[in-house]
Amino acid sequence: LDPLGDAEVAELLRARGVAADAARQAIVELAGGSPLLAVQLADTLTAEERSGVHPVPESLRVPAEVSELYLRRMDGLGDDARQALAVASADAGAGGTATLAALAVLGLGPADLEAAEERGLVAVAAGHVRFTHPLARSAVYQGVPGPVRRRAHAALAEAEAAGAGGTRAVLHRAAAAVGSDDELADALADLAADALRRGAAMTAASRGAQAATLAADPTRRADLLVGAARAALVAGEPRRAREFLDAARRADAERAADLDARRIEIRLAVAAGEVEAAWAQVEAVDAAFSATDPVAVAELLGEVARPLLPTAPFVAAPLTERLWELAADAEEPARLYAEVLYGCGRFVQGDVEGAARHTAAWPELLRQEGAVVTGPFLAESVVLYQAYSYQVAEAFKLLDEVEGQIRRHCASGALVSVLNARSLISYGVDLRDCVAAGREALHLSEETGQPGLISVAATTIAIASATVGDEALTTEVCDRLLAAGDERSEVWARAALGRLHLVHGRPEAAVAQFALLRERVGEHNVSYAQFEADEAEALVRVGRVDDARALL
Repeated sequence: LDPLGDAEVAELLRARGVAADAARQAIVELAGGSPLLAVQLADTLTAEERSGVHPVPESLRVPAEVSELYLRRMDGLGDDARQALAVASADAGAGGTATLAALAVLGLGPADLEAAEERGLVAVAAGHVRFTHPLARSAVYQGVPGPVRRRAHAALAEAEAAGAGGTRAVLHRAAAAVGSDDELADALADLAADALRRGAAMTAASRGAQAATLAADPTRRADLLVGAARAALVAGEPRRAREFLDAARRADAERAADLDARRIEIRLAVAAGEVEAAWAQVEAVDAAFSATDPVAVAELLGEVARPLLPTAPFVAAPLTERLWELAADAEEPARLYAEVLYGCGRFVQGDVEGAARHTAAWPELLRQEGAVVTGPFLAESVVLYQAYSYQVAEAFKLLDEVEGQIRRHCASGALVSVLNARSLISYGVDLRDCVAAGREALHLSEETGQPGLISVAATTIAIASATVGDEALTTEVCDRLLAAGDERSEVWARAALGRLHLVHGRPEAAVAQFALLRERVGEHNVSYAQFEADEAEALVRVGRVDDARALL
């Protein structure tokens, strides 16, 4: 939301009883348009300062954190009141029967919250405790000492265990724990697995990492951290995955070098756009593990084959044959992943019937694994196969299905591949849709640390945004392509910039871009970028008709 205007903040303060113009003006200047901050600053004034009898104190200031305004209200509260507040805040704002039951475990009750209620931190009504603002709960939770917070969680765990809150009881036990507890670590690991099945991948990663802190055995700790890294990758959070993997190596370097960890390394390389490095790792893994764990090796081959299918299809096709050879007899869903990719490889090699037969496994894969887990995979394989085999309507239908579910789960990292595919297949349908999806994919890939996932569509986005005249996006994508340094990226960037200059009526600048492009490709263009028509048009516009005719 946009900040409130000065007049709106002043009206809000007037309604809150700040009658003095000077007091209102002082708060307006400090609040920066934030209604929450304006109200909280007003609440620090005395009645005399509100009315103008006394001037606004010189100490009136915006705290480093807004939460300080709430922490000040805790000054002078007794130990029982602080413990009661800690219980309410540790209950994550739920404030219902569990809060009251936990207070009873500690020998406390609603009466111990009265002083906090008088100070505007909480409201107690009908057996329910509610904080006046989420920041108030956060400030209290962070502001109480660790032992007070742990006692609150322990009491809540006991209260939840007596009721039906099994998951919440485990989480409160974990928050109260000091030292190792293998039983509790196993319980958290089970919660992580359940969260991953439900599509809550980042929750799974966080709970797996929390379980690792409670595991006594370093090897077990490393296993849990590798699992957390795997879940973070599903959520599209490669930076978190890297953190968890590094922590696993610190816990047990040998265990963290096994096949599971190598799988994560390869996926991180693909997300970063380092496909050649990933391929080299896969070849080493194939040689070392294909006899003992062929299914895992097949999965890794698939990680490399997916980004290669649209950019180097004849390189990817043998990889899809190899992974199918390794996983054709595997259990589901591993066999389904391998079969779908093998079908895409068959299409590349001209086996249309074989492609249709094997890619038809994707609905069962989606049913078993869910959109958050399989959405990026389907976008990078099935969607592109459907579009290139003239099943464009089916491709959009599949994208709509997985994108909707991914957005509902807020899995922003997983959304990158989906938007990448949408931009690619929209190019021949609606350029503005192509640009819109491409813009979001580009920015999400940067925010989630996955620049490699957008490399396939970057050239399409560059040409499409240039065609519709989007100068900012074209420049942004082309700068990124030029920074890559390879010939393919530079050719597409120069072609897009040349077209952009034509669209905006700058033929001299277009001619200059095409001259740079020719320096790169030479007289004969063998790239996929078909820029000759634009180059000829630019030459015509600057009066070099003979050169244009010779080019054509």
